[in-house]
This record gives sequence, C-alpha cells and structure tokens, in this order.
Amino acid sequence: MVLCVILAYLLQGDPGSPCQPKPGYVWSGADVELVYLSPREYPGIPKTIAAWLETHRFTIPQSYCDSTAHNAFCADLAVLGSSDWAVLASRADSSRVIVFWSGSTDSISELNKFQDSYYVCEGRRFGFSRLIVPTTPADELERYSYYKATPPVPIKHSCLEDIDCEKASEVFYWNERKRYELIGAD
Repeated sequence: MVLCVILAYLLQGDPGSPCQPKPGYVWSGADVELVYLSPREYPGIPKTIAAWLETHRFTIPQSYCDSTAHNAFCADLAVLGSSDWAVLASRADSSRVIVFWSGSTDSISELNKFQDSYYVCEGRRFGFSRLIVPTTPADELERYSYYKATPPVPIKHSCLEDIDCEKASEVFYWNERKRYELIGAD
C-alpha cells in the first residue's frame, strides 16, 4: 500500500506523465492499468443484457486476479435451475453488481455500489482487485462447516460472491427473492 501511495504521488507530481489524475480519483494514475470491457465484447453475454448495459453506459471492469474475461456470469441465483445473469458493472467511476433475473432487463437488482478507486492498488499488484463469481451450495456449506455455524436459510442453489482479491469477500444468497448475506472469506 505504501508503494501505491508513493507511485500515485510521483505520477501526480510529473506534468509530463501519461498518467494524469482524474478529478475524484483517490489513486490517480491507476486508470492506465485498469481494463474495462464493453458489454458487447464480453463472450457469451446475452445481446439484450449487453444492449441494456451499453444504453446505461456501463462497462465491465476486469481485475488482475483473472486473465480471462470475467465479472459477468449466468447461474441459478433465484431458484434451482434459473438462468440469472450477474454483472459487475462500472459507470462514472463506480461499480455495482447488477442481477438480471431470468436474464431479463425488466427484472433487475443492484447491490454493493462502491467507487472503483476503492478497489485499486490495494495489494501486491497495481490494478483493479474486485471480482464476482458464482459459488455452489457445497462451497457455502463447507464454509459454514469450517466456522461451525448454520446458514440463515437452507442453501439449495448458487450464491454470488463479491470478492476483493487481496482482502475478503461477501456472499449473497436469494431465497424467494429475499437476499441474505452469508459468511464470506476473511
């Protein structure tokens, strides 16, 4: 973290640097390292969802934790067998998780909106560290077993894990569209 602060300070201090700070950014100069995919470039994302995201000026940020396209996936988040899409979407320097229930742009939920700069330059690498992935019921039951705890509801289908690659995670589970926060990683 100290290295990141020094790097940000040095970049701000050099008027000839290609990494000029943007207003409002805590870690100025970091944009050079960040990758945002256009929703239409994301492999496999339904055209209707890509069009909705582009209409609302969202991009899909890519973390340094994974070298393949990520931060959008299809999983059974609502009920077993459903085809719900979750996308980590960024606009105006902040990202949030958007869930498209049954793949529909008419039925969405948003959660965990944070400034992108919060997820920049926090670990061993200089870049974006936020990642979303689906988890299985077995993954979550193993985590609860490890902590000798009981989930707040029976876990029968996929969960969504919102991860900071260098810190911890939050896990979300929906039961009849009611959202529960489960035990994440420390």
